[in-house]
Amino acid sequence: MLFQKIESIDPRAFGVKKRVDILKCVDSAQYYHLIFFIDAKSRFLQKNAREIEGVFEACRDYLGHNIKHKTIFIANGLCSKAKELLQNNDWKVYNP
Repeated sequence: MLFQKIESIDPRAFGVKKRVDILKCVDSAQYYHLIFFIDAKSRFLQKNAREIEGVFEACRDYLGHNIKHKTIFIANGLCSKAKELLQNNDWKVYNP
């Protein structure tokens, strides 16, 4: 994807103390994207997926935009149930 505008969002503003980076991006069609980069020492579980969904809702309310696309990049292990939960909530999940 090519983005016209990329801004970093401080995750601590939403109560996240983990290794999470959040980017707000605008593409050429003027759609908003929220991209999460997660790099933790432990596996990404279902409870983490619920937390990320809550952080997404808080970001959406804080930014005042209707975010069209949600993407998450997870560098560590990913639980299959957490992946299914995210995909059911319209997330694009990338895990190597």
